[in-house]
Amino acid sequence: CSPNYGTQREVGEALRQVFEARETTRERIFVVSSLSGEVVLAGGDVDEVRADVQRTLQELNIEYLDLLLLPYAESNDENQGHASLWRAIEALVKEGLVRHSGVGGFPLESLQALLQDDPALVHRPVVCQLEHHPFYRDEALVEYCKEEGIQLLAHTPLGRPALSRPPGSNPLKEPLIEMSAEALECSPAQIVLRWAVQQGVAVVPNSLSRSHILENANLHCFTLAPFRVDVLGEMAAVRNMRFAAAATTAAAAAATAMKKPPYSLEEVRTQGLVCGEDGAI
Repeated sequence: CSPNYGTQREVGEALRQVFEARETTRERIFVVSSLSGEVVLAGGDVDEVRADVQRTLQELNIEYLDLLLLPYAESNDENQGHASLWRAIEALVKEGLVRHSGVGGFPLESLQALLQDDPALVHRPVVCQLEHHPFYRDEALVEYCKEEGIQLLAHTPLGRPALSRPPGSNPLKEPLIEMSAEALECSPAQIVLRWAVQQGVAVVPNSLSRSHILENANLHCFTLAPFRVDVLGEMAAVRNMRFAAAATTAAAAAATAMKKPPYSLEEVRTQGLVCGEDGAI
């Protein structure tokens, strides 16, 4: 979730319903959000950051966030705005409003500055959210996070299939990936997601299709041979094609155009996304 997406109220309503129906418990759901763009650009103090997070908690109908991300803003590189915001987040961790903290979209140099230039840093980022797919992999950032024990989280693990223009910019249509999918009897999306997961990168794929959501979650029925992992890594180095920045406006417009969700909460339940008597999802 994120206050920047405008969907937190809907997510909060869904959480309220599943909690009231006793289909799961709060402890079994890991909720992630981020600071709003307004607070990040303003370099807000502790009170402003707290108010921002409290609005998020109210919209989500929960009492704490499992993970709060600090989004990157280039303007904060020059005035130590990231360090100031991070100290505010640390205060919220101490207060119990946030369990864990991380960063999103940080270039390597900015992440290094946050970790190395602030001797008062109490809580190190546990997660670094980044763009990561077979057409783009920031090798230096990936290796640095591994060395520092920071979990990588890919926000665009499939690239941007729906927005891929011109032809040839859709990872799911890449012949090498399609051939791997055929050989392993799975979908190109599963190949791409498994490639990330097998390297220790957590993935958050987007989909409006019930079948694709279930398919994307089914990644542990096969393993990619080392040569396939290496080939896709080499492809990422050669292509070096980023999607996230260019897709933001188009994705927001597409979300606004949606008049209703493609499935109801009841349909989600019957499809098995909430399953098991113990409430496991």
